[in-house]
Amino acid sequence: EYHILKQLEGQPGVVRAHWFGRELNFNAIVLDLLGPSLQDILAQRKTLSPSIVHHLGDQLLSQIQYIHSNGYIHGDIKPQNILVGLGDQAITPYLIDFGVSKQYRDSATGDHIPFRHARRSHMIGTPIFASINSHLGAELSQRDDLESLVYVLIYFMRGSLPWLQVDRRTRKNSKSSALNMKQTTPVEALCCGFPAEMSTILIYTRMLSFSETPNYDYIRSLLMSLQNDSLSPADILSLIRDELHLPNSHASTHNDPKSLCGGEA
Repeated sequence: EYHILKQLEGQPGVVRAHWFGRELNFNAIVLDLLGPSLQDILAQRKTLSPSIVHHLGDQLLSQIQYIHSNGYIHGDIKPQNILVGLGDQAITPYLIDFGVSKQYRDSATGDHIPFRHARRSHMIGTPIFASINSHLGAELSQRDDLESLVYVLIYFMRGSLPWLQVDRRTRKNSKSSALNMKQTTPVEALCCGFPAEMSTILIYTRMLSFSETPNYDYIRSLLMSLQNDSLSPADILSLIRDELHLPNSHASTHNDPKSLCGGEA
């Protein structure tokens, strides 16, 4: 993880790694101090507005594109691994935890790694936000980071995902339960109440082939549908600071999922 972070260092949203080694018989890594995770923020706010999700999604997409351009996939995109910065970087999301990241291109030849399957006993990522192909045991590639990102953005706006409650009730079969619901929940139902472009993004990421280079600009253009054109840059900045750093102290820390249109989450 330290070596990956040192290679990626310098890009906005990439945390700086200062040292790693053994300390008191533990492996340790020293990183920049950051703020809370978006999961912690969601526990207070329950949902984020589309304008904020556009801001986060646009920056996270750029970070993922940068990671991919350096030959790596993150492998575990989820709210717990997205932290906000401090001070001047308070509105910047940071992707952390590159513990399961790996190269998808040969560092010597630049060739894409070969497709492999049947890794069922060792799913990479977190079941709630993992791609369908990850559940199926397929080797991960760029497409999987992007599918996970879409689930994260939907989670930010809805406050839940249909398979989240199933995962909590049936932990022994959480992987298979989440997979089944991802495969059977209509995209239109999952994205109900959001701009149609969200459905388009999810369908696009799911249709990418294993070694296909995603069209990041296309995804970015679709994310624009979440932006509120009536808000000035100053309004957006104020909204971001309010939603990400001044949560309602009286809000419940219990995640109160919203229902999907026509059915319960």
